[in-house]
Amino acid sequence: MPEVREVVRLMRESGVELGRGMGEGELSLAEASCNVRFPRTYRALLSAALPLAEAGEGRFPDWRDLSPRNLRLLRAQLCAPAGPIGEESLVRWPRAWGARPLTADGRRLGLHRRLALAPRLVPLYLSRFVPEGCGDDPPVLSVSGRRVLCMATGLGDWAAREFRGVSPRGTWPTSPAPVPVWDDLMPAAGQPGGHASVPAPPWARRVPPPAGAADVARLMAKAGVSLAPGLSRAEFSAAERACGAPFPRSLRALLQGAMPASWQGRFPFPDWRNTSDMGRLRLSTWASEAKDALLWLGLGGRWPEGWGTRPGSRAARARALGRRLATAPRLVPVASRCYVPAGCGDDPPVISVWAGEVACLGESLGDWATRTFGLPWDASCLPVPAFPPVPFWGDLMLL
Repeated sequence: MPEVREVVRLMRESGVELGRGMGEGELSLAEASCNVRFPRTYRALLSAALPLAEAGEGRFPDWRDLSPRNLRLLRAQLCAPAGPIGEESLVRWPRAWGARPLTADGRRLGLHRRLALAPRLVPLYLSRFVPEGCGDDPPVLSVSGRRVLCMATGLGDWAAREFRGVSPRGTWPTSPAPVPVWDDLMPAAGQPGGHASVPAPPWARRVPPPAGAADVARLMAKAGVSLAPGLSRAEFSAAERACGAPFPRSLRALLQGAMPASWQGRFPFPDWRNTSDMGRLRLSTWASEAKDALLWLGLGGRWPEGWGTRPGSRAARARALGRRLATAPRLVPVASRCYVPAGCGDDPPVISVWAGEVACLGESLGDWATRTFGLPWDASCLPVPAFPPVPFWGDLMLL
């Protein structure tokens, strides 16, 4: 690809250390180990040359290094590219999201709900990312804190701007392709304070009764989710082995009838039918990535009250967190960053995990599907779902 050759040339001339290109097997292994799909142009770049360092510093992700330590770093970058969700990130409420919820918890839940199904951002360079599932040559985004900018219209444009300085500082291009959720967080999408905080209209204050498995599939299909045939008994056994945990009865009932496959041109749902080596590795990664990211990121200055006195040193806190994670319920992926905890009842809540913070997206699988796929109004106006007791993960809920 001519644009990839130009990107490599610009990097080399700028002093970027380049390793040999990755083979097809290496690329597939990296994707499965990190539960990510590289856009076509980025994949072509990695095939041609692997950027490693600039000015002696490792500013690029090393997709060839799949050691446990580097995998945790890569998974942490993928699981929480924008860092923790704090009140400071909710000052500007995007216009596309409707009325700004009245409470801080409501605003944080609204952001959680959207980030949980947003396209994954693939680390490119420092705070630069390319969104997954947004075309062959998606725009390059800069995410720093909660500041999201479109840095370039594609990989070639990014290299020219980053390494050749073709545009004046402070001028940013317009994203040529829609990037769900992340587009909404760009400066032009909101204003200081966002929309006025208003109470939910009376008809939006009550969530419809949770749906059963057949209704969940119907809601998904109506929302444009592509559904594949349900899993057989043998396929269930293979999927549970790959995940490392038994499926709750509610999820099993859904997958017996139909398996969600794709949505809006992306693939946010696990492919439980893929039992190849790479397929099993991806499913295993999906089930463990939230824990791995927590081990790398830690909890910052937060510490649940029920855990006793906060250890004084970072190393001691990491050890205490690791001990608790070792006995925490395993998370079974439902879609992207939405999970159900295993061993917590027949119909456990659906939760999202983002940078050490947990939010309840639905009191049950049906409640989550109703809120996500079945409501014609802005779900941010709805009451915050109750969080049934869940060991460990419940302690981290919106700390």
